[in-house]
Amino acid sequence: MTPPEIELLLHRMLWPVFQVRWEAARRLAELIDTGDIEAARGLITWISERRLESEVIIGLSVIDTFDLASHFNYNAVVSAVRAPSHLSDTLMQRLFNRSPNSCYGFGEGTPRINAHIAAYFHKKMGQAIPLSFQSTFEFLQERTGLPFLARWEYEWQWLQGHVAEPLSSSPHWFSWEDQRGIGHFDLRQREVYLSAFLRTLAYAAHAWGLDRGAAERIALEICPLDRGLARLVYGERPSWTQGLASSALSPASISDLVWKSAEGQLASGRALLSVRAVDISELEFKEIEVDLVAGCACWSLPEDREGLSPLEHLWLRVSDPRDFQSVLIWPPKSIPKPPYPLTVVATPGEYARWHIDLFPTHLQVASPEMFNHEAKVELRDNGIGLAVSRQDASATRIWNTSWSPTKPDMLSSRIGRATDVRTADLQLFLAQKKLRTRRLAYIRMGRRKTEYSDFEVERTVFWLDEDDGC
Repeated sequence: MTPPEIELLLHRMLWPVFQVRWEAARRLAELIDTGDIEAARGLITWISERRLESEVIIGLSVIDTFDLASHFNYNAVVSAVRAPSHLSDTLMQRLFNRSPNSCYGFGEGTPRINAHIAAYFHKKMGQAIPLSFQSTFEFLQERTGLPFLARWEYEWQWLQGHVAEPLSSSPHWFSWEDQRGIGHFDLRQREVYLSAFLRTLAYAAHAWGLDRGAAERIALEICPLDRGLARLVYGERPSWTQGLASSALSPASISDLVWKSAEGQLASGRALLSVRAVDISELEFKEIEVDLVAGCACWSLPEDREGLSPLEHLWLRVSDPRDFQSVLIWPPKSIPKPPYPLTVVATPGEYARWHIDLFPTHLQVASPEMFNHEAKVELRDNGIGLAVSRQDASATRIWNTSWSPTKPDMLSSRIGRATDVRTADLQLFLAQKKLRTRRLAYIRMGRRKTEYSDFEVERTVFWLDEDDGC
């Protein structure tokens, strides 16, 4: 009999709050990695009880993401997989260097559901499941002329007729503290949609000649965890980010306070490149971002911080699309016209769904143009960083402002962060390129009269420093 504490962790891997799923998977993996036989047995039993393909992937992803293959027997894992897919075989190949080449399931016959249930598939698209999965099949359908979308709907209806899962709605019991809030949830129906997605790929390979390699690559979109980011531990929220929402300071004063507070926590020889602070109260919130921007001559103020010349992901190379730490960054061949921020976003090739809070802009590191060598993305204590010639060149500390599963609907994210770089690298780069720096501040302030009303949001963008070059 599985110990109750392990049963609890296994149960939480299907909890609607994805952050809870992630943490439960990490704690279970820690037990298995220390040699806890009951934890390993419990996971195998849990996998064997899963009827849906996407749920099987959750269990296999724990083994794969946290490098636990040495604690499991290949035959035992294969026997436990009752709902195989292209993705389960891909993970088995990765784990044990052997693929079972399973017989995948897909529907046959007329689905046994009524019109009310059938209408749910399109009605909840974008809520029960992200629209990115629909976009994937739209692209394939346009490219091949084959009815991927209709087949996905059929597979969902077929599954729903056989497993009769409840038609999920918004989980209000998780968001009662904020009646107008929104959150990222893995609703029960999401697993039915995702399983139908995998079954559609299986049918396409069987009946339409879809290349197996293509099916396996597309199936990677289902993975819940990234092999690097799964080990990320959020840092403690800095005390200086508290009380910002109700502060009466002017936008310039509060932005300068946030910058100097973050700067004051840096070690000697480090320079601050970017900081983001968020504070949320019942009736107010503030998002404050300040970036160090490089430029020359006269400066023009962008309408938004995204209006700057971008240093985009053109210089990222990913050897493994599901491993954040396989991202390599190297200096660009050309640099955009200034002014531009001195950070870039490092991202893996695939967005793992349990890490959605970190995307699309919170995995920031120093711009590669500051270095003359290839930079390697690394996982660090309380964040990420860049290593250049095996030395710490840039670091980003990441924290979560609030662990509530919801946030105000007008708030872009609860994530806070601060990115630094070696001062010597920054000074050398500025001298060689003959550039100066200014701080660009971006603030979004939300206020409402009651907890049941919507936030009214004000946005402002401004230079925090005077321009002495014109």
